Amino acid sequence: MKLLSVLAVVGTAGLLGLGVVMAKSNPGQVEYEEYAAQRFGLYLKENACGEGKNPLEKFLQENCDRLIQEAQPTIRGLLSATTQRRDFVFFSLYTTDLKVSRWLPGYQFETLGAFNNFYTFSAREN
Repeated sequence: MKLLSVLAVVGTAGLLGLGVVMAKSNPGQVEYEEYAAQRFGLYLKENACGEGKNPLEKFLQENCDRLIQEAQPTIRGLLSATTQRRDFVFFSLYTTDLKVSRWLPGYQFETLGAFNNFYTFSAREN
């Protein structure tokens, strides 16, 4: 019976310690915006910086990295304006509804933030 009591105390202390670590390492909105802007920039580089066929496309392809880098503050502002954060103390859920214009498709991203990291578990086109 004494062993069971010791295990219960150790288990409770471990869970409390884990809860404190999770609460302290729950990343905030600013960290999410940095993460999302970097991920979106990588997405643009992989999908929008294709081989140019006409002069405009060639210009964009040749300057794609620089244009995306210069657009980072704008991208971050757009992501900030279209993101809702739900804070659960130990972790946060971020939902971003990104719609740039009526001519381009919109996207919705759902991301979990915990232990100073992010995991995007859903990304779909609207």
